[in-house]
Amino acid sequence: MNAKVKASELYNEIKFEVEYNSQPSTVHGMCKKLALVLVREMLTQLNKLESTDLSDLQFWVEVEYELNEM
Repeated sequence: MNAKVKASELYNEIKFEVEYNSQPSTVHGMCKKLALVLVREMLTQLNKLESTDLSDLQFWVEVEYELNEM
């Protein structure tokens, strides 16, 4: 799976949960922010692990970039 696909998956999963509890004009911004919170937490946790494969870190950095581009 590439980073752009993962970013879209995260966004869409969050959108499904948020859509019915928010005003339509705020859904996109809220979904994007929540997905970025998730990705930043992933990066924080991966950075704490000594055995983390650098490709894992790079993948999540790319996902973060793709979310920011949405």
